[in-house]
Amino acid sequence: MGTLTNHYRRRRIRNTMLSHIWAGLITGTLILLFLYGCHLLVELVRELPVSDTPTTPQRTESLPVGPEALPGLKSPPRPDYPADSPDRGEDLADTTPTSPHWTRITIHHTVTPTTDPAARVLSIAADHRRRGWDGIGYHFLIAEDGRFWHGRPLSKQGAHVLGENEENIGISFIGTYSKQPPPEAALNTCRVLLRNLQRHYHIPNSRIYFHSELKPTKCPGSWDKSILFQKEGK
Repeated sequence: MGTLTNHYRRRRIRNTMLSHIWAGLITGTLILLFLYGCHLLVELVRELPVSDTPTTPQRTESLPVGPEALPGLKSPPRPDYPADSPDRGEDLADTTPTSPHWTRITIHHTVTPTTDPAARVLSIAADHRRRGWDGIGYHFLIAEDGRFWHGRPLSKQGAHVLGENEENIGISFIGTYSKQPPPEAALNTCRVLLRNLQRHYHIPNSRIYFHSELKPTKCPGSWDKSILFQKEGK
């Protein structure tokens, strides 16, 4: 009788131990499955594509471009457009663009003399108005000595690439640079201006174009665009 009792006691102990072992195995398996699922979720999130092109305006505050934000740049005020001119608009520092928003930038040259750049800006604005446009087509114009002028306000779509003006900021060097790049002073200003615009609107280098990349034209010349992405003074 005592032997039978001991047998049942050992069997009960063994069954209890097996139950604990199975419970531990099941719990451990569930924990491993949970951790593996978390790992898969993290990897999935990492592999999601990130678009270079924002689908909504990225900022609502004023664009940080101006004499204070761009130390060392000679930034004249907006040209003295006639009072009734459509070119007369808000200063860049007061512009809060909501529509259109900007996803690319196109570089041009004006194919004009470089002398008296302020007068050139006014002349270009008058020429663009004669074409029936809503004022000057470029948003910025850069002189050979590094000064730059605000053209069309950033709250308005530009008129500088036929059929490709949507979400496209226009920057033009004042002068003709068909074979040689603009002077270093002008390039440095363009570099700083590009860097600020790109940072503010999240525009990658791949979305900076020469006019000739969008349309069959030689504008702004045959020089190497990559020099615009060098550090100032290089």
